[in-house]
Amino acid sequence: MPASQARVPTASASRYLQQVCKHWSHKFAVEFTPQKGRIPFADGRVCDLEATDDTLTMRAQAPDPKRSSGCSAWSWTTSSGSRSART
Repeated sequence: MPASQARVPTASASRYLQQVCKHWSHKFAVEFTPQKGRIPFADGRVCDLEATDDTLTMRAQAPDPKRSSGCSAWSWTTSSGSRSART
């Protein structure tokens, strides 16, 4: 299964994990705690998130290479001190 991983050094990893998961929970069956999250996107794509004291790690996976293009489309913005992900 093709995968893409990103690690973001931040002291607010848990806060960002929860923000991203809450954002996507309006459209998908998201599961999360302050330390771990799972976002099951359409077509079998999934994003697993993990927060530690100083890093947010995101791992996006797709069932086949044709669907993996969206997994590498992470968009991180630092305006207003916030960050968000999209597929």
